[in-house]
Amino acid sequence: MNIGSLINLLALVRGRGGLSESETRLRKAAFSSLGQAVSKGANILVTIISVPLIIGYLGSAYYGVAMAISGFANWFLFDTGIAEGVKVRLIETFAREDRRAAQTYVSTGFFVLLLLFAVIAAGFYASFPFIDWGAVFNVAAGQSHLHAAILLTVSMMLIMIPLKIVREIYTADQRGFVFFLWRTAATVLSLGVIWLVIKTDLGIPGVLAALLGPIVLVTFVSSLFLFIKDMPWLMPRISYISMTAWKNMWVASFGLFMFGIARMAINGADVFIVNLFKGGDDASVYGLSLRLLLYIEVIVSFLLYPAWPAIGDAIQKGRKRWVRKASIIMSLLSFGFAVPMCVLLVVFGKPIIKVWSGGEVDASMPLMLLLGVYLILRIWCDVFGTLLRALGQVNYLGLATFIEAVLHIGIGIILMQRMGLIGFAIGSVGSIALTRCWILPLECYFSFRRHSWENIASLDKLDL
Repeated sequence: MNIGSLINLLALVRGRGGLSESETRLRKAAFSSLGQAVSKGANILVTIISVPLIIGYLGSAYYGVAMAISGFANWFLFDTGIAEGVKVRLIETFAREDRRAAQTYVSTGFFVLLLLFAVIAAGFYASFPFIDWGAVFNVAAGQSHLHAAILLTVSMMLIMIPLKIVREIYTADQRGFVFFLWRTAATVLSLGVIWLVIKTDLGIPGVLAALLGPIVLVTFVSSLFLFIKDMPWLMPRISYISMTAWKNMWVASFGLFMFGIARMAINGADVFIVNLFKGGDDASVYGLSLRLLLYIEVIVSFLLYPAWPAIGDAIQKGRKRWVRKASIIMSLLSFGFAVPMCVLLVVFGKPIIKVWSGGEVDASMPLMLLLGVYLILRIWCDVFGTLLRALGQVNYLGLATFIEAVLHIGIGIILMQRMGLIGFAIGSVGSIALTRCWILPLECYFSFRRHSWENIASLDKLDL
């Protein structure tokens, strides 16, 4: 697809073409869902192909180390709260068709992210020589170019901090499919780079560069396309930075910041902690078992991610009946798919992982069963979390997830030292059951009851 064709497609989705407001909203959500499905489908396919190649190249132990480094690097994506705070406000400004306010929020958010990038990068590079990285990753420091792998991976994650705003802008405009088209290109490109790295024997640094480098490059190119060709009126400008906009964003950003930090700790800590305490072989077992089941959550996200801005737009316009109907359908579709798929993967996960890893990794049925329960609880929380985000009520979401992350790591380590991988999985199930599983539905219920269902989009524009 050339640039001209893509621009025509963007115009088709942006324009109403005689459709009703509800039909337009559904069409945008459908395009976004389809784009994400294509992107994630490509990612799953590339992962299925690349995992046995990488394990065959690095071996099971060093594959676990590589996964641990990748998980560790994800902790540096401290942009989640701010970037998603921008998205929350953009959903409101796009509903009002207030371009000036939208550019103010984008400019303010982008330069705050840029400042955050500079502060975190300075702290990391200054402290890097004084850390015993061999002890952190449970491997001899000189092996497999460990320092180079860590520096390269973390650097790529740091670059993504300001660039992540691109995805949030497209999602807020209910055109997330555009971003996911770019991401699909990056995923396909990474497979070719992985093959090249293995052929040229570049070790763990090369493998991690192949996995993450194309994503960074394509995201940068997509940001140029967004601000130069697609929506040039949103180009971040220093003169548009506004303290008023920052205060408005911070209301949502603080809760989303806590949520983002907690989710990164939960998602990135598992393999890292297992590798630290049990070694690379166990990290491979736990990492592949969890990854296989998390593909179900990834597929469910095809529905949930575009549902957030669509339901948020309807809330802004006071469409209470549409919101209730969409919420029920979203819940039924999510669990109608997730539960039977989870049962299948729990039953057949052990032989699948055996074949997938080329016989290098052998999972256990009890571990798969516990991770299956954990997955269903995560999807339960994802559904209610999506509704709370659409309502703009994210503080309880952030607080509950933060508490879960603390329990997830603390209980997981304690039980893993006594029971091995099974103990860590039990800690994961217990931490989410004690926190998000009941807090989010309760907060969602009260938020719907106290929400004012007036047509906010028809109010006067904000004076920024």
